[in-house]
Amino acid sequence: MNKKDLNAMQITPAINYALKLFTYPLSLIIPKNSKILVIGGWFGERFADNSRYLYEFLSINKEKYDFEKVIWVTRNKKIIQELENKNFEVYHIWSLKSIWYHLRSPIFIYDQSINDLNSFFLHKGVLLYLWHGFPLKKIGTFAMSDEYKKKSRCNIKIFQTLECILPGVKIRYGGKGSYLLAQSEFASNVLSEAFSIPKDRVILAGYPRNDIFDQKEPEVYYIGNDFELIKKIQDLKNLGYKIIFYAPTFRDKAPTNFFGTEDLSEIQKLKTFLLNKNYALITKFHFATNTMGQILENDSHFFNLDSDTDVYSVLPFIDILITDYSSIAFDFLFLNRPIIYFPYDLEYYRDEDRGFMFDFEEFTPGPKVYNIDELTKILEEIYQGVFIDHFSDERKKLSEKIYDPKYYPGSHILATEINKILRTYS
Repeated sequence: MNKKDLNAMQITPAINYALKLFTYPLSLIIPKNSKILVIGGWFGERFADNSRYLYEFLSINKEKYDFEKVIWVTRNKKIIQELENKNFEVYHIWSLKSIWYHLRSPIFIYDQSINDLNSFFLHKGVLLYLWHGFPLKKIGTFAMSDEYKKKSRCNIKIFQTLECILPGVKIRYGGKGSYLLAQSEFASNVLSEAFSIPKDRVILAGYPRNDIFDQKEPEVYYIGNDFELIKKIQDLKNLGYKIIFYAPTFRDKAPTNFFGTEDLSEIQKLKTFLLNKNYALITKFHFATNTMGQILENDSHFFNLDSDTDVYSVLPFIDILITDYSSIAFDFLFLNRPIIYFPYDLEYYRDEDRGFMFDFEEFTPGPKVYNIDELTKILEEIYQGVFIDHFSDERKKLSEKIYDPKYYPGSHILATEINKILRTYS
């Protein structure tokens, strides 16, 4: 089955659910093995985020936690090749081995949706939703219209009836045996409501992707182009360049403009300024948006990352983050380095697009700029050494609120909690 076939199923829910019910009898005759884990991410197309780092950690340490097999499933042939080169166990999502391990595994771990995995073979198991970032913008139930919430409640009643008739059937996330990861009590309150998961099924543990900030040998997590990219960044730092990372989020109803403009002369002016002030600029645009980075031609000091690139191995080398409403700003709090917020369309985004979960000013500890001239003014101050960082204490306070230090390192705690669930779940 190819990507086109999958998309067709996603737009025909009745057929989708019928096929899931059709596979249910297989789960009644094939026994589960509590030492087999199946993990996926980003609709099977990316090796990234919390799923990636938990998978790598468990693959390296599976004997320590008494797991026999840690399986990654994907639709991407490149990912299969890269993981096989590291001697990790990986299968195409529709291969016979993938289906077999789906049927044998009692737990399914993912970070975007159940379609990160082969959703037709998830029965009789635990669903563990890692999610992919503490939100500034509205998510889940907070982003739903009243009409959609009403429809959703109706669907849930139908699903609950099916779950009573067919114990262990899995056609949705949120039923019996669904768990959610949160990094603190504060995050737990927010995420459990957003995804309609009871608090007693929230696992408190740090995000696996954030463990890399404290790794003494982070290269054990590197894969594919990570080595080349990080070497390129280190070479620039060794030459005295400060590394700026620009990572705007996507808009639901509008394109994302490059630093708020489509004026190529303004962009060229910014590029010249950065080069003269020993700044290197890395950009990455959300996979769901258009690739605005194409307007900035790649060279030795300015380059745009592919939308599928996982950035968490790169973040420790970044000196300054520029973003608007992306959750990456919360991850960058771990480093307590300057964050410049560039919300060029703040009123539009707040009132007409996704909107915010929290007060924007309170949850964005950094200077705000709304055009390129305001941005270059701050960067000039940093270059001259006269920039006063007034937000260091605010960043630290917010970081500890969202990411409770006692739940880190997250991968270890999460692995331990997974073992507890597998021992008690029936």
